Amino acid sequence: MHGILAPTNPEVPVSLRLLLPALLLPACTGGSKSPPEEPVVEARSFRVLGFNDVYRIEGFPEAGGLARVRGLRTQLEAESPDLLVTGAGDFFYPSLQSRMYGGEQMVDVLNQLDGDPEAVDERLFVTFGNHEFDKGDCEDAANVDARLEQSQFAWLTSNVTFQDCEGGEAPAAPMLQGTRVVEIGGVSVGLFGLTLPLEDEVAYIADISDATEAARAATASLRDQGAEVVIAITHQTVGEDVAMLEALADEGPDLVMGGHEHDAQAAQGAGRWVVKADADARSAEVVTLTEGEAGWDVSHELVQLDESGPAPDPAVTATVDAWLAKHQAAFCAEAGLEDGCLDVALGHTNTVLVGEEVEIRKYETSLGDYVADLAREAYLTQGAQAALINSGSLRLNADIAADSDVTRRHIETLFAFPAGLVLLEVDGATLQQMLDHSISQWAGSGHWLQVSGIRFVHDPVAGTATELSLTTEAGRVPVEAEQTYKIVVGVYNAGGGDGYTMLEDLKPLAEGKDLKELIVEDLQAAEGGISPVTEGRICNTRRAEDCRGDGVK
Repeated sequence: MHGILAPTNPEVPVSLRLLLPALLLPACTGGSKSPPEEPVVEARSFRVLGFNDVYRIEGFPEAGGLARVRGLRTQLEAESPDLLVTGAGDFFYPSLQSRMYGGEQMVDVLNQLDGDPEAVDERLFVTFGNHEFDKGDCEDAANVDARLEQSQFAWLTSNVTFQDCEGGEAPAAPMLQGTRVVEIGGVSVGLFGLTLPLEDEVAYIADISDATEAARAATASLRDQGAEVVIAITHQTVGEDVAMLEALADEGPDLVMGGHEHDAQAAQGAGRWVVKADADARSAEVVTLTEGEAGWDVSHELVQLDESGPAPDPAVTATVDAWLAKHQAAFCAEAGLEDGCLDVALGHTNTVLVGEEVEIRKYETSLGDYVADLAREAYLTQGAQAALINSGSLRLNADIAADSDVTRRHIETLFAFPAGLVLLEVDGATLQQMLDHSISQWAGSGHWLQVSGIRFVHDPVAGTATELSLTTEAGRVPVEAEQTYKIVVGVYNAGGGDGYTMLEDLKPLAEGKDLKELIVEDLQAAEGGISPVTEGRICNTRRAEDCRGDGVK
């Protein structure tokens, strides 16, 4: 254990040394007394509440949202009044509200997680996710700094270095810190934050250094400051977290409270835990650390934040509702639409549209099929044979029930980013590379593809995408490595985004279509409503119901 002093005389236990002065006093004349009983020393223990990747302040009717996080915190603090709380990145962007407020609404609600909107929260620590830096021009540094100034909690980073740039100064608010040591439950706890490298250049960031080496240095510094336990708050893949722990072992943190993936994760590296909760606070991780003879024992529980859990906090709910009302009024006015325009129905769905990220980022879904089909159909006259749409561009994170209206809010939330489409020509080998990347790190990642016009078999155990074929009117046609095919993808992927670097040097055959506009038009034109269902395009060998259609086995 780090930071525990050994007894000065190892032959005399600490408890006995504390009693020796009393035992050596002269006996009373009234007769000897039995020595006092040895005091029972309870093992020190403390708890950590962790959440990550929260894009919407309101959550969903049946689950999630920061009001439920506050409700859980209140419940836990009844037993652990100095509960430690961590947020592992992705709060500012993307969301429907952040397009207008740049994350101001999110920080305002985070400020209330301690129950006091005016006080500094001494127990909440967060780090940066990649989406904190979606706005990367020099003038955008001012918004980042404003959000840090607004924060009544600490932002920790040990590997992001900010810089001044032409037209903007580096973020430098007081709540921006490198490391911290706090006392929790009588234990000195050290904390630091890490962020994964960004795909796009950010003008006000000089460097995002290697996470493993940054963790090594931060851990050593915190131990030197007296930290008995070191916790990393990270925003990188679970694979990167585990690799970091295995590379550092005793030189690394004792626990990682992570983010970036959008479904709950728990893994170990060098005997130390990495835990992550579901995105949008659908769940939270509660970790208990207890001092043992050989070190700190760690146990964790994934707590579902739904109707079966703690009730949403009324004060936080009121703040959220006020922001939503303010945003809708401003959005509708700016768009020249009637009041309440976000809740107006654009169309109707007769079948359930599966958009929850635990599904749409790992499996074929009805919403994914619908969106990909519209993308392919947009370029059919130019010869489009397939469409591949990354699920990270579909941000609804909720299902729309069968026999329900599809509102403008649904569609605006679904597309948090520009939704331009392009037509490319690729060979079969490149198409296979795309699918190999799609299924890599199969843990709720945004680069997972929803497809139209193709079928393949996905074996998550083997990590393979095989039996790739086109679906045509004549049936299935195997994809040949050297044959060329016309495919539709998002503009972001066509530029190499989300790891699709195999596409970045290709010149579009056609461009200009917008997927959001296509969906709005289709919903409004479908008089009897839409009825998407999954068709067995992606045969996941773990789920028999996925393996159907055109002889897929």
